[in-house]
Amino acid sequence: MDAFASLIAETGRLVGIDSLEPDADGVVEFASEEATIVVMRAGEAGDAVLTTAKILDAADIAPDARLRALEANFAGDLTVSVDPDDGSYHLSDYAPVRALSPEGMVRWLEAFSSALMRLRAQFASVGMSQELI
Repeated sequence: MDAFASLIAETGRLVGIDSLEPDADGVVEFASEEATIVVMRAGEAGDAVLTTAKILDAADIAPDARLRALEANFAGDLTVSVDPDDGSYHLSDYAPVRALSPEGMVRWLEAFSSALMRLRAQFASVGMSQELI
């Protein structure tokens, strides 16, 4: 088992999901009522973790928030991107596997989820004078 798969399995055991493992493509999804967070193996050697989730569909983002959504990229370590196929906005983060313990992975996912929920609320109603992050 590689380091990424071990991290996912150990994180699963920590949160009570004994059978958690990435699929053949190195992807695992954490789903709740609020969001689905996709975690995947990344990097040339598969030694990093990329996490991503949809913030909102393009139609659900206030028109004056579209540019501000992309400006959020300069406000922290998270990345906001636009899907070229459907125009939906996504939030992503990236970390080396070696930097994450199972406990650290849980904290990282909790912080990512909090940022996602905050950005969803702000992107749906933001005025140009409001701060995003």
